[in-house]
Amino acid sequence: MLIKETNRPPTTNDQYQHSETIWRVILDVISLSILLAVSLVSHYLIQPFTRGFFCSDTSIRYPYKGDTIPFYAAAILSVVLPIVWMWITEFSKRFYFNRYPNQVFLTRLEFCGGRVTTITPFVRNLYILTVVFAYGYLSTWVLTEITKNFVGELRPHFLAVCQPTIDCSTLSLNQFNSYLQFGINYTCLNTDSGLVRDARRSFFSGHTSPVFFGFGWLVMYIHVAWSWRHLGIIGHIFQTGLAILGLYIGYSRIFDFHHHWNDVDAYDIETEESLEMSDDESHHEEIPSLMDEPMPEIQPGSFM
Repeated sequence: MLIKETNRPPTTNDQYQHSETIWRVILDVISLSILLAVSLVSHYLIQPFTRGFFCSDTSIRYPYKGDTIPFYAAAILSVVLPIVWMWITEFSKRFYFNRYPNQVFLTRLEFCGGRVTTITPFVRNLYILTVVFAYGYLSTWVLTEITKNFVGELRPHFLAVCQPTIDCSTLSLNQFNSYLQFGINYTCLNTDSGLVRDARRSFFSGHTSPVFFGFGWLVMYIHVAWSWRHLGIIGHIFQTGLAILGLYIGYSRIFDFHHHWNDVDAYDIETEESLEMSDDESHHEEIPSLMDEPMPEIQPGSFM
């Protein structure tokens, strides 16, 4: 196939004649650091609401099991996979479009003292995509941790972990159906305070929420960035695979007896909110796509 390439005349587009200061980058780093600090403090230090229980409640009588999907694996899948995928895609697009003549659109980055440098849309895209993803992910984590501590829902294996001082089998029918308060009617014999504390933090699922945000973001990114017609439906195959993997991780929390079904199912509300906030931020940024850069014109009759 023979294609005659011609250069389009340079045009001026105010969307790409963009100027930023280094303070924008500094404020982004500070904001993300605050979200990370709040998440860590809430996860490790803040004590959850101390909820009592009913001996008649069969939903907290399950045995304690390990994790089918460890926390570190869920973190890698929900953070590293989307970022690596986005970066590889952006680099691939960069190398592909280098084959064609185009107009270079530069962004001015102003430092303190009046020093100015220029960055390409490629670098700006990577920065914005990564920062907006980090913002959405950390926001999801903050909402999850705060909700866990506020609600203090007991995990399905709570009785196995707590080992309460009260024996439900010896109680009268009235006591069996009565609300037992911690510190008044019972205490926990288990000396592992960290494990007992975690047994009071069932809602939301700390595995499912971040995983579904990361996978949901990646599904939307694939839908936009993999829209080239020559790729066919391969992007949709990856999207389906991500959905299946995310569902498996969520369901594993149920059959591992670490969460009730509603803890996992509630991820859709929280994740949808986080994705909407991230989507609003990305639209506010008006990320310039490499697909918008001038492409070679195909003249009539210049095909095989």
